Amino acid sequence: MESPQTPIPEIVYGVYDNTRLSVWRQLNDFFIDHSRVSLKEKSYFFYLLSVMVDSGVPLIQSLRIVARRTESERLRRVLFTVAYDVEKGKAFADCLARFPDVFEDFEIGVIRSGEVSGHLDRMLARLATEVEDAYDLQSQLWSAAFYPITVFGVLLLVGFGVMTFLVPKILNFSQDLTGSGHPLPAATQALITAQHIVSGYWWLMALGVLAVYGTWNFYVKTGTGKLQWDMFVLKLPIIGMLRRKVYVLRIIRLLAILLESGLPILTTLKMVARSVPNEAYRLKLWDAMSQVQQGGKLHAAFQDSPFLFPEEITSMLAIGEQSATISQSAARAATQYEKEIKYMLKKLTTIFEPALIIIAGVFVALMALAVLMPIFDLTSQI
Repeated sequence: MESPQTPIPEIVYGVYDNTRLSVWRQLNDFFIDHSRVSLKEKSYFFYLLSVMVDSGVPLIQSLRIVARRTESERLRRVLFTVAYDVEKGKAFADCLARFPDVFEDFEIGVIRSGEVSGHLDRMLARLATEVEDAYDLQSQLWSAAFYPITVFGVLLLVGFGVMTFLVPKILNFSQDLTGSGHPLPAATQALITAQHIVSGYWWLMALGVLAVYGTWNFYVKTGTGKLQWDMFVLKLPIIGMLRRKVYVLRIIRLLAILLESGLPILTTLKMVARSVPNEAYRLKLWDAMSQVQQGGKLHAAFQDSPFLFPEEITSMLAIGEQSATISQSAARAATQYEKEIKYMLKKLTTIFEPALIIIAGVFVALMALAVLMPIFDLTSQI
């Protein structure tokens, strides 16, 4: 990483004199330099930069203006560094490529294509739309998952509170009952047994959870393990179907924007493969790139994997290849798939809400019965 030869007013990576910084400042810089830039921030950056470049503002000045307006300290430092490198004569895309944890391959490819074709403003606007759509989809997925996660979190807290505060008192009360010859109800006995296990072997349970997580984490980092785990997730009844739709949407969206920017099909497939986190889809994209390189058709490469790429997607791609409008066909397919995902999320939310209410009600009812049944039994015998 190059350091500037002359001091500049902005913060640039590589120019800190760490000997003059306090430990706190160094620690703060470490966390900032390793923080993530949200999709919302990147979308705003691409949009504002496209507007300024289209208005005739020089790229270096535009980058520094946008950097001062962003709320992300990490992105601000990155943009000041990019502006400095561009001022030194480097290509804009090459400057962004220095930060692969912030800018993805397809984003850099689109910007490089815009620089070569002289339509950087149009490509930036297209990127802004793409990143904003990805952010909206991510927000919808998190919104759909927030309610069940919250419900199960509350149930865990309630269960912990019952085990910690109520069960010991029930245990003292039950000892008086058993001493007087009154047997405990089955639900109360089960609750007391669970409390004994949790309180006596919590450390063993914690070690077990850590061991399972460590084994799983090591396994999924291997090539075979990641592929098998990703395929397992894709085959789950509801979650798997939703994830397959999300991955297909991402792939065809990237195909549309990269081909529209003028990149070759092989380069496009390579960038898409690197941008998809699922190993099954990544391997299929590499296989498709190999077939296309040998003269095959893209839709034919996808047709032998109907589990990953549904028939409607391959059919639309086939029509696009025949009419030389594959980017438009991919864009139309992406629009249709986005509607399907939104409809599916709405339907799942409608189904999950009453189901989770029933689960929570049953859980609370069982806890209440386990706590109150000994009292009811004693009262009925008096």
